[in-house]
Amino acid sequence: MIQAATRGHALEDVLYQFTLAHPQPDADDVEAYARDYPQYARELTELAIDLVIEARLRAVEDAVITRTDDDDMALERAISRFQNGLFVQTQEPAATRAASDAPAPIDPFAGLDKAGMRAVARALNANTVFVMKLRDRRIRPETMTPGFLVAAAHALNAANDDFRDYVGAPRAMAGRRRYKSDVTPEAAEKETFEEAVHGSGLSPEQTAFLLGL
Repeated sequence: MIQAATRGHALEDVLYQFTLAHPQPDADDVEAYARDYPQYARELTELAIDLVIEARLRAVEDAVITRTDDDDMALERAISRFQNGLFVQTQEPAATRAASDAPAPIDPFAGLDKAGMRAVARALNANTVFVMKLRDRRIRPETMTPGFLVAAAHALNAANDDFRDYVGAPRAMAGRRRYKSDVTPEAAEKETFEEAVHGSGLSPEQTAFLLGL
């Protein structure tokens, strides 16, 4: 059941809630959330498409089979239904940001597109929900294991110190690269590493792997 939205509900929280509730969503799931969060309809649609693609790729990898034309056609039909089933008019806000005196840390996620995010997730034996939490600095860095910090930096082709500096920066500095809205996300309390792992919809094998690093 969808929880009632409050005015100004943070976009990223809505997206995480949707992902956990519907790891393999269909168009009806998107439409239901879009009714409760109309200001995020476009972002929800894009996220749903990503989840469908990721689920299909994971199923193919698990079955160790080759994608067929039927697979591609089914995927295209699912994407088409998402895109054609919703009509969203959006306007990009004229955002104004206060300049910080302190230099921003190097962003290892800069330039990553959908495929790049999925590649990082595969390298970490995780999923894009967990990687999004890393990108958005939702995880308390002091709770991350040394082994995970090294593995994450390697997956992002970043220096260990650069990755530590990035995840250790305040969440308010984290830019919204992909999902935009007229509502500015409010800084929420960060999760511990273990909470983030257990709360990202990972498989038992993925959970054990990450917590064992």
